Parts: sequence; structure tokens; C-alpha cells
Amino acid sequence: MAEERDITYHNKDVTSKVITEKFPKVSLSVYGLDTPRIKQLLPTNLPRIKVNELRLDNLFLFEDGTYAIIDYESTYEEKNKIKYLQYLTRVLQRYLGEPDLKLRMIVIYTADVKREDAKESLDVGDLKFTLEQAFLSELDSEPILENLTRKITMGEELNDEEKMQFIILPLSYEGLKKKREMIEVLFNLAKQLEDEETQIFLLAAMIAFADKVIDNKTANEMKGWIGMTKIAKLFEEEKKEAVKEAMEEKEREVQLDMARKMLADGEPEEKVFRYVPKVAAEVIKEYSEKQNKEGQ
Repeated sequence: MAEERDITYHNKDVTSKVITEKFPKVSLSVYGLDTPRIKQLLPTNLPRIKVNELRLDNLFLFEDGTYAIIDYESTYEEKNKIKYLQYLTRVLQRYLGEPDLKLRMIVIYTADVKREDAKESLDVGDLKFTLEQAFLSELDSEPILENLTRKITMGEELNDEEKMQFIILPLSYEGLKKKREMIEVLFNLAKQLEDEETQIFLLAAMIAFADKVIDNKTANEMKGWIGMTKIAKLFEEEKKEAVKEAMEEKEREVQLDMARKMLADGEPEEKVFRYVPKVAAEVIKEYSEKQNKEGQ
């Protein structure tokens, strides 16, 4: 039986809000990536192409004006490049028209994927696509863990890079069992931090970045440790927002179906606008294009 999951689907949005407050100028060098510093973390609820399209993990705006899409993967599949192209299309939908628009597609692989196992390019003739890849298998995990353990147990403050290392460290170990063991180790380390704000940030961010591997029991213990703090309230707000978005999406689907049926039944456009004004123009255009194609 599959393990039940009750970790909010919008965890990374919560983390983005916290990282924006804590690290407005941090770079992604901890991943082994050569990037400018982050200027802003942007919302990931971009325009959809299809109702069932996957949600991207993070969208960054760098200081040089480049938009960077970040996706985390624990396996390599060639077909995922189609997903990445869809992400790029969605970002273009929102930001096309901005001067000197530049996009970067970055995939960060957990330690389960090695560099030699992943191809960075897709070449199918007229379409040539190259993404940037980072491999946490190349992170020197044990010295990083030793340094974090030493500094926290000695009561020393972690710098920005060390905080980012703390967050992603579990993903630098191979295999689900080892990742979960490291989450437990880091959870116990975080409890020793005297700075509550840093402690809460690290736990909330680790829940979000490791949400595909963390077990339910540990996640709930970590959220319980966080308690009803500022971050906990953000989690609750995101849950409410997720429900609201789901209801709005369902309502839109119903309206689209209704408008299409009305046009198919020969109802006048004025009536469609009267009954389903929010989607009428979109469906009428769609129906008109369909009729034109069929008439050719």
C-alpha cells in the first residue's frame, strides 16, 4: 500500500517566500552552478497549456535579468525534456515582450543520477534544445556534514552557503533509505540551533526541497516542531490557496464544457456570453477556428 502523503503540494512556494526574505542575494553555487545571484523567487503558478501539466519546481529571476527554471529529478528520462520545453513555453507566455528576455532551464539531479547517465541536449532537426545540469552526486557530502555538525554543536552561526548546503544535503546521498537517514540527522541538528528564525527556515526549506523523499512521520514531526509560527501560518495559507485554485480550475472546466456544448447545439454567441461570460470569447474563437479548418 502506498504511503499517504499530506505534505502540501505548494511547499516549494512556502520555501520560496522564506528564501526571498532570508537570502535575497544568494547564488546557486552550492549546486555547482555558475549563476548570478538571485534577485527574486517568482510564483510558479504560470499559465497552463494543459489541465494535467506538471507544476515546475522553482522559478528564479537572477540579478542579470535572466529567468531560470529549476527542476529537481531523482531519475533521468529522455522524455522529461518535453516537460522542460513545456515549462519554457509557460514562462514565455507570461514574460514574452520584456526587453532582452533570456531563459535558462536548469535540472538538479539527486545523487541517484550520475553525470555520465544524463544527456544535456535534445536534437530532432529543426528543434535543438540544451539545458543546464547539476549533479548532487558530485557534492562532497561527508565533509559538508562534518562542518555543519561542528558549527552547530559549537554554537557557531551558519553562513548563507552553509544554510543552503544544509537544505540540499539529504539529496546528495544515494538511495531512499540513506536520504531519509540524513533527514533525521539534520532534523536533530536543527533542534540544537539557538536562532529560532534560522531553525524554522532550515526545517521548512528541507521539507520543501526533500518533499519527494521525506517520510510522512518525519515531515509531521518537523512541522510539529515548527509549531504555530510564521512559517506554519504560511503552510496553512498555502493549503487554503491550493483548495481555492482547485475549485476555480474545476469551475472553469465546467464553464468550458457548457460553452462548447451550447455552440455545438447551435446556440447564438450572445447567449453564450450571457451564460458563461468568463470563457465565452475563448471558446467562440476556438469553435470558429475549428469550423474554418473543417471547411477547408
